[in-house]
Amino acid sequence: MYKDYVIPAGTPISQTPYFILTHPGVFPEPHIFRPERWLDGGKLSNKLDKYFVAFGKGSRQCLGMKFVYPPPRTGPRELSALLCSPLG
Repeated sequence: MYKDYVIPAGTPISQTPYFILTHPGVFPEPHIFRPERWLDGGKLSNKLDKYFVAFGKGSRQCLGMKFVYPPPRTGPRELSALLCSPLG
């Protein structure tokens, strides 16, 4: 149930990333660049991770995320190998 609507079990639902990433209840002043939103006490926080949907979520998630977030301990040599290796 959502408000006055009954949503039957098993009904697929979705929401566009735009409406999540610009929701003022989650991101106050959503159209202003504020990278500190992702910090907590000066350190990177994961409190907003569930709202970061730019690459999708679940089974429909972008396959290219591994190129955006390199693995920990990635130096210039490893990054070069990752970016220059043939796909396949």
